[in-house]
Amino acid sequence: DKDWRPAITIKQILLGIQELLNEPNIQDPAQAE
Repeated sequence: DKDWRPAITIKQILLGIQELLNEPNIQDPAQAE
């Protein structure tokens, strides 16, 4: 599968995590606090 490419890159994942850490979504029911 040399031609396979992930739909989401590691960079996008890291940027998404960083955004969540910088601006936590208070409306997100997944957060217990």
